[in-house]
Parts: sequence; structure tokens; C-alpha cells
Amino acid sequence: MNSAADPTGTIDKALAHARRLLESNPVLAAEQASEILKVAPNQPLAMLLLAVARRMTGDITEALAILERLTAAQPSWAAAHYEFGAALAMPVHRRRPWSRCGVRYP
Repeated sequence: MNSAADPTGTIDKALAHARRLLESNPVLAAEQASEILKVAPNQPLAMLLLAVARRMTGDITEALAILERLTAAQPSWAAAHYEFGAALAMPVHRRRPWSRCGVRYP
């Protein structure tokens, strides 16, 4: 059990709260995840939740930026790669990743 002085319990509770908010209010979930990242920069789950919330609210560019950093830092985390793919599949960015590789669409 975590003591009151142990911030892990607090972060875990905040992450659970952000996850719950994501289902009902992605804007508030993004705010919650951002607050967590102020206390624990680069916390992987907070980054993922923030990216998903950004995608859900239509901020695909920001979601992709977060997910690009996250997948680089956590290359084996399937959930991060899944969300990266989901963000890339959004209509706004369907052609963006391939343009970096020199592939051109007709």
C-alpha cells in the first residue's frame, strides 16, 4: 500500500481518473493528462491518454507529435503503436507519413 508521501499512488489515481474521463469527456481527460505530465514528465500512460484525447477532440497534429515521441521512447509498447496508427488513419493525415518516405499518391 502506498503511503501519503508516495506520489505513485497519487499518479496512479490521477491516471485512472483520466482514463475514465476519456470515455465521457476527452477535453477534461486531456487536461488531467497534462496535469499529470507536469508532475511526471514523459509518463508513458499519461502521454498515451493525452494523445488519445487530442485525437478524439480533432487535434490530430498534436496527437501525432505526442505519439511519435511516445513510440520512440517505448518501441515495444503495442498500445502506443496502435494509437499512432489510429491517428495516422484520420482523414487529415492519411497522406502525411508516406510523403516523408518519398511515396506519392496519384
